[in-house]
Amino acid sequence: MSILSTFTKRLQHFPSRQAHGLLIVVMCLAGCGDQDIPKSPQPALKPAAAPKPEAEASAKPAAATVPSDPIETVSPPVPPAQHSPAETAARELLAHLIAGRSAEAAKTFSPEVLEALPADKLKATWEAVQAQAGAYQSVAKTAKEMIIEANQVVDLSCTFEKMPLVLRISYNGKKQVVGIFFRPPPKPRSPENDLAQQDPDVRLKTPRATLFGTIDWPKGDGPFPAVLLISGSGPNDRDGNQDRFSSDYLKKLGTALATHGIAVLRFDKRGSGRSRFTKGGERQFRFHLMVNDALGWLRLMRKHKKISRVGIIGHSQGSLVALMAAEQTRVDAVVSIAGAGQSIDKVLERQLTRNLATMPKLRDQALAILKQLAAEKMVEKVPPTLASVFRPSVQPFLISWMKYDPAAIIAKTSTPTLIIQGTRDIQVAVSDAEALKAAQKSAALALIEDMNHVLRHIATDAEQLPSYSNPQLPLAPALVPALVAFLEHELADSPSK
Repeated sequence: MSILSTFTKRLQHFPSRQAHGLLIVVMCLAGCGDQDIPKSPQPALKPAAAPKPEAEASAKPAAATVPSDPIETVSPPVPPAQHSPAETAARELLAHLIAGRSAEAAKTFSPEVLEALPADKLKATWEAVQAQAGAYQSVAKTAKEMIIEANQVVDLSCTFEKMPLVLRISYNGKKQVVGIFFRPPPKPRSPENDLAQQDPDVRLKTPRATLFGTIDWPKGDGPFPAVLLISGSGPNDRDGNQDRFSSDYLKKLGTALATHGIAVLRFDKRGSGRSRFTKGGERQFRFHLMVNDALGWLRLMRKHKKISRVGIIGHSQGSLVALMAAEQTRVDAVVSIAGAGQSIDKVLERQLTRNLATMPKLRDQALAILKQLAAEKMVEKVPPTLASVFRPSVQPFLISWMKYDPAAIIAKTSTPTLIIQGTRDIQVAVSDAEALKAAQKSAALALIEDMNHVLRHIATDAEQLPSYSNPQLPLAPALVPALVAFLEHELADSPSK
């Protein structure tokens, strides 16, 4: 939802693109980042076969004993023959993690990474990975190597009991680990996906770029009530997915509403799908451009002969976009799903203070940068560990985002409004929804029990991270009925042309 949706309690990771989307990342990163991440919660279940821990004073007791012969239960990394030095080092690090030799693995860390992720926290993090992805099984015989920001980066494709993950390790010129984290594997390309990309349903021409989208139509001839669906933060395509993250939350929501007679327009955000950035990229991007895009889509919808009344649904960051668009043009209904109740600088301050509590030096550096940006002052020198979230090229966007207070904006909204919030959301709290409701007392508030940030019903913390990359999971059962009841009432009757 936010540019720093969360850290794990033990370590930190920051997004690297303008929009800061969701990726399942569970280890420290410095110098080879990608997207925004969900918080890795304390695992409710321990792994079935946790690696045997070293005798470290600060390490917690193991939750399960290691099998008598671990070779029989998991495949060790491939021997280093014919591998490059970086790949060999990465495989050795993975072998240390599997065997429980966290102190040996940590010896290869740079001082900065070691401070954030000492041996005991590295061991606990590996256990958390297995608690949510299942026990480690094997690693691919081939690895991918690349250069990112002058660092040698190695991707090892690992198989766990419940899901595959890519272990990415980044080395600096001194052969020290400056980044280590897990990510979902890239989505496979298919001819069907390519065809869909070549033939979008609708397009919107703007002064800076052409945006592409899809309309989910109900059965029949119409006209139909319709909503514009705006995604959360990150380079999300029209389905709610990113290059290495697939949830289909927008696609599922659009399809579900269409079966209830409500048309849904969902689109590729700038920088995703077919809607690419124009020259200048993130350096020239500002928050208000997303609002302009929403206004353009709304104008297009009002001109469509098959659409009657028009509403807008915003998820996470899209909630603020939806509220700002409703300020500037007429819509018949507004829905905020998992929207923040404070400006993004306050949200970031809250998250940084909480999640970097055990790393006071890094926390203070991050908060100092945040204070400068909130005062609309650029920060030229950013510590490497914080560069992926506070790098100079993205700072103008952050400054433009910080100007807007969702509670102040919703307070001025006279449009019928529904606020929806899941009780198991690890990125936006119920208190955020309550703050929005307090600002606009006429708004309806629906708390969806056990719904998380990607609109799935989960019963345990162990289900949290896997749900972010499993498009097969259904939406939370109570979500669509709550939306339909509100939208059918507010979008009925005469058209809003």
